[in-house]
Amino acid sequence: MSTIRYSLVSKIITPVSSIAPEPTVTLEQRMFSRLQRSGLMLGVQYEGDSIKITPVGLITRNAATRFKEFVVTLFESGHYQIKVDLSQVKQIDGHGLAVLTWMTVRANEREGQVTISNPLPQVRRLMLAVQAHFMLEVSDYELVAS
Repeated sequence: MSTIRYSLVSKIITPVSSIAPEPTVTLEQRMFSRLQRSGLMLGVQYEGDSIKITPVGLITRNAATRFKEFVVTLFESGHYQIKVDLSQVKQIDGHGLAVLTWMTVRANEREGQVTISNPLPQVRRLMLAVQAHFMLEVSDYELVAS
């Protein structure tokens, strides 16, 4: 029993200088970590006053929530000119479209703009089916029923 007490005491009196400092994790790094766990990766490029986001993977329920959290941090940083390149999104559901619509409305309220570009055919068909193209600014393709 005295050995156990000694080991606990020895841990408590370890000199502070020998303890390695914990690495500083930024909010952006935490957001990317959450996104990766949800199965969605993001490419982010700063282009002057605008930001280009390239999601890679699926934007479904959990990933859409994490994606929205990431966009909230962009809005809180004052970034309201956003381009979203959907060329790497293999699937999107209603949650993902809701986030894109929310982004557009929120940016417009702040005199910003969200532009959606390059959706794959399956994403394009869903946008056409739910008539999301009336709410979103979609470029680089024509919506044609197929």
